[in-house]
Amino acid sequence: MALIAVIHVEHEKLTLAPTVEQVPSVDVRIVTNSMTDPDSELFFFRVRSESGAFEEFETALERDPTVADAVVISESENTRMYRFKHLSGTELLSPKVAELGGLILEAKGGETGWQLRLQLPDREAIERLWEHCLDEGMSFELVRVFEQHNLDSMAATSVSSEQRSALIEAYRSGYFEEPRETTQRELAEQFDIGSTALGGRMRRGTRQLIEDVLLEGEFEQQS
Repeated sequence: MALIAVIHVEHEKLTLAPTVEQVPSVDVRIVTNSMTDPDSELFFFRVRSESGAFEEFETALERDPTVADAVVISESENTRMYRFKHLSGTELLSPKVAELGGLILEAKGGETGWQLRLQLPDREAIERLWEHCLDEGMSFELVRVFEQHNLDSMAATSVSSEQRSALIEAYRSGYFEEPRETTQRELAEQFDIGSTALGGRMRRGTRQLIEDVLLEGEFEQQS
């Protein structure tokens, strides 16, 4: 079992923070495989812009004090892959995460910082990372944390055990077939709860699955 922590961090010297702040319309994500070696000076970023704001992005890059030697290594109509070198003084979280025995699963730039999805060994590691961010003057927000029981899949979710059971039983009983092979009332009787309560449990579980797997998984889909 491992812990998945979603955190939001802010600091003016975080990688690309000045550029992302100036060009908030672009979607910037770290290619996390390039962060396996915390001592590496080279990092790769995928930048997506539906409006084609790459010229504006690259102009901001030229003034960004956190990166240098920006090179486009591949591109398509709406996406470009860049290779950067970090400049001295840039704030990096990857070395500390690696020191704590963790992994950065996803990293997405936003208007006010970076949102990171981390795999960490325990809650003590989260606390130590929080302390590190405070020491470095970074704003740290723990968005959510949950357990990852199935290490064969990176699609960890915070769906509760009750929601999981309801959704799995609904699937096995043919509730999602067309036409349906069972009703919500019949499913509710199996869990000894009311039909309305079961419906709410399934909706909350479905919502959480979408948030954790589909929305959080946009990075992989875009790659």
